[in-house]
Amino acid sequence: MTETNTESSDEHSLDKSPRVSDPEAHVISANLEDSRKGLEEVVNSEALLSIDEISKVRSEKEKLGRYRVRKYEVDDTSVSILRPPVLASEIRDDEHKQRILSVLQCQEEGEAECYERFLVNILREQARIAKKFELPEKGLYLSMKLNYIDDGIMMDNFGDIYMQTMARQIDSLKKQGATDEEIVTELSGHVFHEAVHQGENGLGEALHEGSFALGEVTTITAQLAYYLEKGYKGPKSYGTSRLKQGLKKIRAGEDSPIDHEIATCVSSELLLKHLKGVYSDISDGTEHMNALDACETIVFRIPSDKRAELIPCLKRAIAESADDAVFKRIVEQLKS
Repeated sequence: MTETNTESSDEHSLDKSPRVSDPEAHVISANLEDSRKGLEEVVNSEALLSIDEISKVRSEKEKLGRYRVRKYEVDDTSVSILRPPVLASEIRDDEHKQRILSVLQCQEEGEAECYERFLVNILREQARIAKKFELPEKGLYLSMKLNYIDDGIMMDNFGDIYMQTMARQIDSLKKQGATDEEIVTELSGHVFHEAVHQGENGLGEALHEGSFALGEVTTITAQLAYYLEKGYKGPKSYGTSRLKQGLKKIRAGEDSPIDHEIATCVSSELLLKHLKGVYSDISDGTEHMNALDACETIVFRIPSDKRAELIPCLKRAIAESADDAVFKRIVEQLKS
């Protein structure tokens, strides 16, 4: 399952400039404007849907069992949100009631439901991931069931969104300076993560030839690959502090693929290996960076005429992440 405690530091600020020291700046100076243009083309072409735009694609409420369902015809895809009633018998005490109310009352002007704008844009992003990475849409979550009652993780791998947790996560990201676009990207990565755990409806075959996802390694590799493709450098749950914790665990002899910190280490190294294999000519100066910073720096440098090679490169890393032998080999390398 995905963990959503985001980290914020100088290493992972919202600054979009490349992380290179002055002596290394000459490496990218010639292609800097071209690479920046390539990233801007990716980001600017996918502006969030506004509440007004959402209102135009929103269906009337339908009933499906205990759920109230709204569908949204977004681009060429239909996405849906299933909202359950909150029953008096489910409320444990007054504190619990107030937590639920704080979520239900968080509704922007023009929204039909609480957090509608964020949820619809996160679902829309799943359809975009399917198209960009050439994955079957049915394997990703284009429908969400909301849970107002329980707390804990943000999302399980059955498509249930725990709204109390999501609300806290959005508040945390805002306090770290994240824009609405960055919030949608960060949370969309977690939704994609859970779909990869399931690997259903052809997703496992498309990502790793039908073998099972390896613990948290495959899911975090896919999540980080999505962030890299987006050019996302905002606060994230799987960042540099996870790398430090994971490396400490590995050097203490731990080697579990279901450990989030260890998986972050291995995923970052795997993505870096594949990026260097394709973009060796723009990898200079990354040798002394941690793996995640090095990945982000290389992707930032990619000129627009070479961006078409990025997604196939990232997909090869995701496919290899399901291989237990590869995991063990990287863990052994990191021990030294």
